[in-house]
Amino acid sequence: MPGSCRCSTALDQARIITCAAVHQITASDTLRAKVLRSISGAHQRLVSATTGLVLEAVSPYSERLAIAQQRTTELRDKVGRAEDKRADLERKFASTIDHSQPWDQRGNTEW
Repeated sequence: MPGSCRCSTALDQARIITCAAVHQITASDTLRAKVLRSISGAHQRLVSATTGLVLEAVSPYSERLAIAQQRTTELRDKVGRAEDKRADLERKFASTIDHSQPWDQRGNTEW
């Protein structure tokens, strides 16, 4: 989805800018590490929430796709059975010759 890509890019840019700002402040390494860890956790939660929203938004389409795939499989099976029946009928009647018909209309393709 184009919108989700832009959102992810925006979240990444915000994280990068915030982390760069943390590196510019005068604070102990321990405090910086705690802040960066907090930023990382918040970023992961935001990305997870965004992913959840995207998946929830496409859920109806996924369900419809699954139903369509199931119906397609059922129809494919019915077509296969119909083709088998047609082949059986063709085999049954391929050798039937109606001698009352003219030569070219007798129903047998063997010359």
